Formats: sequence, C-alpha cells, structure tokens
Amino acid sequence: MNTCQWCGEIIFDSYWSLDGSGVFCGQKCIQEYKEKTGYGRDEILERIQAEAAEVRDHLRRCEEERKAKSARDFGYNPRVDTYIGKNSDGRRFKFVVEADDYYNYVTSTSEIQKQRNLNWECENQTTEPGIRKNPEPNPHTWREISFVWLVDKPKAPEKIFDEAMAFLNAKQANKAVPMLEDLANKGYVKAQAQLGHCFCYSIGKIPLDFAKGVEWYRKAAEKGNDSAQYELGLCYNYGKGVPQDYAKAAEWYRKAAAQGHEFASDDLRALKETGKI
Repeated sequence: MNTCQWCGEIIFDSYWSLDGSGVFCGQKCIQEYKEKTGYGRDEILERIQAEAAEVRDHLRRCEEERKAKSARDFGYNPRVDTYIGKNSDGRRFKFVVEADDYYNYVTSTSEIQKQRNLNWECENQTTEPGIRKNPEPNPHTWREISFVWLVDKPKAPEKIFDEAMAFLNAKQANKAVPMLEDLANKGYVKAQAQLGHCFCYSIGKIPLDFAKGVEWYRKAAEKGNDSAQYELGLCYNYGKGVPQDYAKAAEWYRKAAAQGHEFASDDLRALKETGKI
C-alpha cells in the first residue's frame, strides 16, 4: 500500500511511478505537481533522489550513533587480530581476522582451524587497535581478512658457512660437515676449501682422509681459490692423497702465488733451490 506523493491519497491497486522513484495516484497528480512546483520530470527525479540520499545519510548516522552507544554501554571495541602459527606438519602461516562488537577470538580461530584443516600452535598474536572488554561470544561478528602460508626465507650461504664454522670450533663435526657438504655441493667455494682443510688437517676431530681432502681442494682450486691452490700444491709436493709430483706442485704454487698467497712463492722457490723442478 502506497500514498500519493502529491495528494496524499492511499493507492490500493494501480499507481503511477516515475522510474520507481516517486509514487503518484495518476497522471493528474503528476501534472499538478509539475505545474505547482515548477519541476519537470528530470527535476522531480533529482529531487526524489536527493531526498533518498538524505534518508540514507540519516540511517548511516543512526547506525554510527548506535555503535557509539554500544561502545559506551558495553565496551564495544572494533579490532584486527593477526596470528602467526605453525601447523602440526611444520608449515608456518599467518591469518588476519577483523573483530566486531562482542568478539571472542577463540571462536574465530577455531572456525579458521576447521576451515583450513589446521592443528596449530600460535607463535605470535598482535591486536589493533584495542582490547576487548566484553567477553560475550558472537561468532557472527568477525570475518577473515587474509590467510597465507609463510615460506621461510632461505639463509644466505655466508650465514650457513659461519654457523658451520662455529660448530667446527666447538668440535661438533657431526653438525658442521653436513652443512659444509651441502654448501660445497651447491658450488660454494669457501665450503669446498674448508672441507679440504677438515679432511687433511683433522679439524674438529674429523678423521684424516687425504683423498677426500684433495678432491675438495681440487674443486675449489679450479675455481680460483688461492688457499685451495696452495694446499693442493702441498699435497702434490708431499704425496698426500695423490702420487708425489713436483711439477704439478709447482704448477699449483704458481697459481696461488699469482693471487698473492703469502707462502706459495716461498715453497715454489724451495722446489727450485733443491733442484726438484
């Protein structure tokens, strides 16, 4: 049941509408409305739309006042919670939920656990902007904003190498060697040279293995590591892990000396003075 915007009569069955924006009981009322007010069809629509906007604005203000009253009377505190956790399979994730009115975070996190098939432990929680005052739960007053699985940023080779060296200094070769071998197999030259030192000098109480040490020295030396070049020269000079060969020893000494290795030149000169090359 509608009321004519012009004459105020109740309309039961048929009525005229201006694009659904204004309601009149007939063309007569529309014409009179136009004549008396000076509005044409477009002006009528604009006026009706402006009135509708005023109504919407009034309703919005009423809703804001309702929320403000709720905040004063019940401790309403809108908030955003961020959780970082780890699932039972070790995968880390972060999710953010927006809380409203009488929010209970246990409800929301348990719902997310069900939806995402999680069995998790919370590592960190941050809340903005306030703290909930009223503990009454309402599962309809929160929503999930985002959920992402976190991928741990891989450590830089230099950092892994430093950690491995710390284990070596603590004589924990069982931890250091796998880390060094992983780096060396990926082409990290410092790790290749260090493995050569470990096996040729029993660093960190690693059993001596000259053959394996020479293998790692050679890989690092071929990539230009001066320390590995010098050590490989020593191995050829004294026949450790390889057949004794003064010519090859001199060859690796020269390469190390060309890069400024402090002992390579002396050892090369010693080979010449003793007539070995």
